[in-house]
Amino acid sequence: MILEAKMRDLKLKGKKFINNGETMGIIIRSDKSQIPIAIKCSDMDKFLSRFGDYSNIVLNVEGENINTKIQNVERHVTLHNPIHVEFKEISI
Repeated sequence: MILEAKMRDLKLKGKKFINNGETMGIIIRSDKSQIPIAIKCSDMDKFLSRFGDYSNIVLNVEGENINTKIQNVERHVTLHNPIHVEFKEISI
């Protein structure tokens, strides 16, 4: 399954993304560089409920497909929505 993600501006506060219905995330590339991203929260929540918190996923970031594995999911305390997801690039 492929999820659409967009690069996020690090100058913006996390509340702004949450209020806009987005989940923040970070992709750790194989060369250890990091890409900050934002994903539509409803899409991320559907994916996690269907495939689980530590599954493989393909992220489309501005036209580039990146094969990743979910490493960590932080959730809202009361709503249980994903707030921040950490991805690690894998080679297939």
